[in-house]
Amino acid sequence: MHKNISANKTIMTILSRAVILLVLPVLLIQGNLLSFSYRYGALAVVFVVVIALSLKEKMTLKDIGIRTDNLMPSALPYTLFTILGAVSLFVMAHAFSITPAPEWWSYTALCVSVLLSFAQEYIYRAFFRPDFRKLWGHCMP
Repeated sequence: MHKNISANKTIMTILSRAVILLVLPVLLIQGNLLSFSYRYGALAVVFVVVIALSLKEKMTLKDIGIRTDNLMPSALPYTLFTILGAVSLFVMAHAFSITPAPEWWSYTALCVSVLLSFAQEYIYRAFFRPDFRKLWGHCMP
């Protein structure tokens, strides 16, 4: 159980946060109430709200899954996996005659991809997953 989840945080609080922050933006975009072009802005708003909630709840780095004890032992496997994944994508693209987007390696594209990945991981894994584990721990890894 997440040590900073107080007894006062009810199931309804957890579920309402999930609906408002995870489901509502998707429904607004799918229902054309929010333009698809604003999807990054919606993610940014959700990210800022989640960061604020994390600070309000005084979550520590350990609480959100950021540890240094596993950094070096995991660096080599993650690096190899990343290289293997990138090479596999190029091989598959070549095999299926798919041309990569022009300048996919550009600084802007790379930075946006990394920032989006970080935001999505933080929102789900660091913030929501501990609460979801509290509710459905018996069926979550």
